[in-house]
Amino acid sequence: MKKIIITSFMSLLILMGKAQETSKPSSSSTGKFFIGLSAGPAFPIGRFGNTDFENVSDAGLARVGYNLNLNSSYDIQKNFGLASTIYYSRYKLDQAAIDKFVSRTTTTSVSVNVDHWQYVGIVLGPTVILPINDKLSFGLKAMGGVSHVNFPVIKVDIAGTNESIVSQEKWTDAFAWQLGSDLKYKITNKFTLFTNLDYGYMRPKWTFSDNSSVRQNMGVIDLNIGVGTHF
Repeated sequence: MKKIIITSFMSLLILMGKAQETSKPSSSSTGKFFIGLSAGPAFPIGRFGNTDFENVSDAGLARVGYNLNLNSSYDIQKNFGLASTIYYSRYKLDQAAIDKFVSRTTTTSVSVNVDHWQYVGIVLGPTVILPINDKLSFGLKAMGGVSHVNFPVIKVDIAGTNESIVSQEKWTDAFAWQLGSDLKYKITNKFTLFTNLDYGYMRPKWTFSDNSSVRQNMGVIDLNIGVGTHF
């Protein structure tokens, strides 16, 4: 995941540099291509953020996480274009809810620890652009794509023993879709400050070595802020 994030940062810097080198100082146009980097909190909603896994079989126990995005778009016409996002998100699990459940359902001293949910992916789709004035514009987008999703690693310790049971790391691919909006403000002729509010959903399935399987509803709302360039 670190390699993906670093590559995204480097790609953004290289493209910004090329955009500045090839731009015409006397031109007032912003260019049809846009690329930007954004980050912010990610809020699990629905079953993904549910902590009542005694009664909800696919409660995700996800806490508020974070996401990093490499956003890009191409303006086909004045009010219509194509947008895409390469994203990475990570969420810790509610350890307090896990401890409470374990203490009520086991007679021996057992501790269960989990690491996190995480995923990386890409979505692509149409965007509608609504100019507010010369510097400010509002956009709506609907995108679909694929995510590579990581199931949390689970570690179980039993009191009085020196052994631990640790699950293997497990990844799977899933279809992902995203509905979003953005607000862009031109800082200069080439650079833009923007914010995104997006809703994303997917339902990945993992199959384990004993042929058991787990599905997880994953709904999130992302709130990001970033900076980008037109070229």
